[in-house]
Amino acid sequence: MYTEKCSSQTFKPEWIIFLAGLAFCLTQLVISFSNPIMEQYSFRQTQTAISTYWMIKGGPWVAYQTPVIGSPWSLPFEFPFYQWVVAVFAKLMPFLSLDEAGRVVSEIFFLCTLWPLWRITSYHRHGWTLFLISSGVLMCSPIYAFWSRGFMMESAALLFSIWFVAALIDFLTKPSACGFAEMALTAVLAAAIKITTFVGFSFAGALITLYFMYRDRAAFTIREQIAKYVCVSLAIALSILAVWGWVYYSDALKSENLIGRLYTGQALKTWNFGTSAQRKSLALLQVIFVRAPSEALGSWLVVAAATALALANLKRAQLLIYFSLITLYLAPFFVFTNLHLVHHYYQYANSIFLVLAVGYIAYVLSLKNRSVAYALLALIFSGQMYGYLKHFHQDLVLPNREQQLLVADNLRSNTRTKDVFIGFGLDWSSEVPYYAERRAL
Repeated sequence: MYTEKCSSQTFKPEWIIFLAGLAFCLTQLVISFSNPIMEQYSFRQTQTAISTYWMIKGGPWVAYQTPVIGSPWSLPFEFPFYQWVVAVFAKLMPFLSLDEAGRVVSEIFFLCTLWPLWRITSYHRHGWTLFLISSGVLMCSPIYAFWSRGFMMESAALLFSIWFVAALIDFLTKPSACGFAEMALTAVLAAAIKITTFVGFSFAGALITLYFMYRDRAAFTIREQIAKYVCVSLAIALSILAVWGWVYYSDALKSENLIGRLYTGQALKTWNFGTSAQRKSLALLQVIFVRAPSEALGSWLVVAAATALALANLKRAQLLIYFSLITLYLAPFFVFTNLHLVHHYYQYANSIFLVLAVGYIAYVLSLKNRSVAYALLALIFSGQMYGYLKHFHQDLVLPNREQQLLVADNLRSNTRTKDVFIGFGLDWSSEVPYYAERRAL
């Protein structure tokens, strides 16, 4: 593992990039800290929040309740690790509202992803430089600056997914029982919390494993080498088993509710994975090459400029790294196609590969031609600021869904805690039930 000594000769702009990214990211949390979570995809944020609320109120923590479609109230989707952490944090910090607790925990999970990212980049000869530039670009990315301060589990899934990759590299470099346990546990948690996030990192793990197999090919017949790759396969198998077990368990709970049967894994198969026609559609291409890059970097032009600079300046091995990251960005779109078409926030799972790819180009250029690197970084950050203002900033400063909040306040004031209300025209959104602190149908 390579490390760089911090000294007076350290490339100071790296720290400026990192600290600017951290300041920007935290500023978005502070600005919206006390806002209701009635912003983009508020139905999804309040769905997570209402489950956490009823945990705190004494509901089950495994067969957790999402009381919006009638009794029985359990309607579990993802494994509730994030909800558990928020519930405990909210109890330890009673001066925070549940909305605030959820935002803080989500932001902490996101910032914690910098640790496994550092572990990964530290294997590079100039790992500290690579880490500071890449993490600074990541923290300024509009999609990460915005959604990391929401009431959602995406950042928790992202943390354990990146952690798995770091643990995998450490294990393949120096196998140990503790290393295997870390690799297996992070794989299981990442997959169970949100498989749509983990899938891209499982592909990353596959590419890394293939690299190590190629590197160790001369010693591949040695028993220790074979055992090492068997352990990697076992960790992935355990993650698949964890997902299967959780889906089986949660589907059984959903099936107890007549409406809940519409939301089992089998019932939602097409909704989750999409169709072959969608995979070949212009709509998907628009998401991949226009919408998602715009929300991650401000514009597809940033990616185009970075790619042009990569082709002109990078060596073959560096290009392999760059296009591997681009491939990892692309792959999840063709697995959970419909989810990526319908929901913008699902790109939180894989846009990190696109952002890191562009950051990697800036890093390589900083070692070769700082003027070009500065120009690219200026383009990246100006694009990101533009993208944030275009796609997300108004949700932080403008009132959202005030009518739902007024209805919820009226219900909370005129009903008892144990009452159940029937709502019309709400679909199965948790917005009103959550802020009313009531169960609903």
